Amino acid sequence: MRAHLLWPDRPDQPDRPDQPDRPTDAPERATAALDEQRCTDLGLTDVVAAMARGDRLVAEVSTRLLLDGVTDLEVIAHRQAAMREAIAHPQMVRTLSDLAEQGIVLEREVYSGLVGRPSSLLQRSVHVIERSLGVLRHLHRVADRHAGTLHSAALGGLLDLLRRELADDHLDVLAGHLERLRLPAGVPVGVQVGPGGRLTGHTLREPPLRAPALRRLLPGTRSSAAVELADYDDAGARALAELREQALTPITEIVAQASTDIVALLGHLRRELALYLGGINLHERLTELGLPVCFPTPTPRHEGALHASDLVDVGLALRTGGAVVGNDLDAGTAAMVLVTGANQGGKSTFLRSVGLAQSMMQAGLFVAARSWRSAVATHTFVHAQRDEDPTLRHGRLDAELAELSRIVDHLRPGDLLLCNESFGATNEREGSLLAHEVLTAIVDAGVRVVFVTHLSDVANTLHREPGGRVHTLIAERTADGARTFRIRPGAPEPTAYGSDLYVEVFGDPGR
Repeated sequence: MRAHLLWPDRPDQPDRPDQPDRPTDAPERATAALDEQRCTDLGLTDVVAAMARGDRLVAEVSTRLLLDGVTDLEVIAHRQAAMREAIAHPQMVRTLSDLAEQGIVLEREVYSGLVGRPSSLLQRSVHVIERSLGVLRHLHRVADRHAGTLHSAALGGLLDLLRRELADDHLDVLAGHLERLRLPAGVPVGVQVGPGGRLTGHTLREPPLRAPALRRLLPGTRSSAAVELADYDDAGARALAELREQALTPITEIVAQASTDIVALLGHLRRELALYLGGINLHERLTELGLPVCFPTPTPRHEGALHASDLVDVGLALRTGGAVVGNDLDAGTAAMVLVTGANQGGKSTFLRSVGLAQSMMQAGLFVAARSWRSAVATHTFVHAQRDEDPTLRHGRLDAELAELSRIVDHLRPGDLLLCNESFGATNEREGSLLAHEVLTAIVDAGVRVVFVTHLSDVANTLHREPGGRVHTLIAERTADGARTFRIRPGAPEPTAYGSDLYVEVFGDPGR
C-alpha cells in the first residue's frame, strides 16, 4: 500500500523512490555549497519558511524538491493537478497530515526497551498496531467523507486507496487477530519428539476458544495431562520459556513486519503530503499579500521557451510583507537574456524572480505571476558577486572565477545559469572580454543564460548578436532619475546612472 502523491504510478517505472528527496531522474547533484548559495541568492529560504510555518519536515522536503526540480513533464502535471485540489481542500490535506503524524508519535510512545525476546517483540508490535487502528479508521473516514470530490491521480487516488484498504470490515478482522495475539489463555505450542528425545518442530497452535465462565469453575475441566512446576524448578521454567519463544518466533516476525509497514505507511504519507501542505501555506500567504498566482506551463528542454506576465519576486514580497512590482518577459527561444540599466533599478530582483519561478515550476508548485511558460532546466545555477574574502587569501576576481569554475564543472546542456553582475570585480575592458568569452562558450554548449550586468562593452557586443540569440532588457528610469523597478525590452545604455545614487547620498554638488 503506497501513496503516489509525488510520482505517477507508471507500470514502465515500477521502482519509484521511497523518499521524495531522491528522484530517479534528478540531475547530477551539484555540490552542497552551490545548493546552499543558490538558496541564499534566490531567496529560497524565505519561500521555504513561508511554506513550512515552523514544520521541520515540510521545510526539509520543500527545500529538497525546490533544489532538485524534475524535468519530466508528466511528473510536473501530476503534482500540479494534486496541488490545485489541495488548495481547494486545505483542511482535508492538513487532517491527513496530522493523522499521519499522530500515528508516528503513537508508535514512538510505545516502550521499545527489552524487545530481544520474541514474546516481548510480539507484545510491542501488537501494541503499536492496536494504537494505530484508531488513526487508520480516522483516515478511512476522511477519505470516505471526500469520496468523489477529488479526481487527480495523486490525491484522488490516495482517497480511493484509503477507502479500499482501510475499510471497517478489514480493520475489524485485524482487531480480532490482535485480540487473539494477546494470547490470554497462554501460548499453545505443538512440538514433535525427535531423535534422542529432543523436541523439534515448535509450532504455535490455534488458541482454544474461551469456555464459558461457569464451565471453567466446574470440576473435571482440567486436562489430566497437565503438569505443574515446582516453585523452585528453574530448569523446568527455562525449558518452558524456550519452548514458548521458539513457537512465537515465526508469528512474531510477521506481526513485527506488519507493525513496521504501518508506521512506514504513515511516515511515507506524511512526507509526501509535505509538499502540498507547504503549497497550501504559501498560497494562502501570497493571496493575503495580493500577489498574482498561476500554475505555469512547462515545455520540453529543446523548445527553450521563456515567457512571463506580471512576474513577481516571491522572496522580496514575503520579506517586505507588501506588494512588489511585477514584470513581463517574452524571450521566445533566445539562448540568453541580457538585463542592463540603472543601478538599483530592479535588475537583481528580476533575476531572482526568474530563478524562483523556474524552481517552483519544476517542483510542481504554482508561481507568482499571471502567466509563466518556460522550458524545463536540467539544473539551475546562480553565479553572483561575493563579498571580499575575509581571510585576504583571494582577491574578489579570483574568488569569483573559482566559483564560476565549480559551476562550469557541473553544467550540462539544458541547464539554466543565472549571472548577477558576474565579472564585475575587474575593470570594464577586462570584465567585458572575460564575460563575452565565457558566456558565449556556455551558451554554445546548450546552456540558457540570464545575465545581469553593468559592463556596457559586453552588453553592446551581445546585443548585436545576430539571429535573435540574445534578448535584451533594460531597467526603466524616468527622466527625473526615479526608478520604476520595471524591466522592459530595450538596448543597453552607456551608463548605469550611478550619478543618481551619488546625488541621493551626497546631495547635488551644483547647489
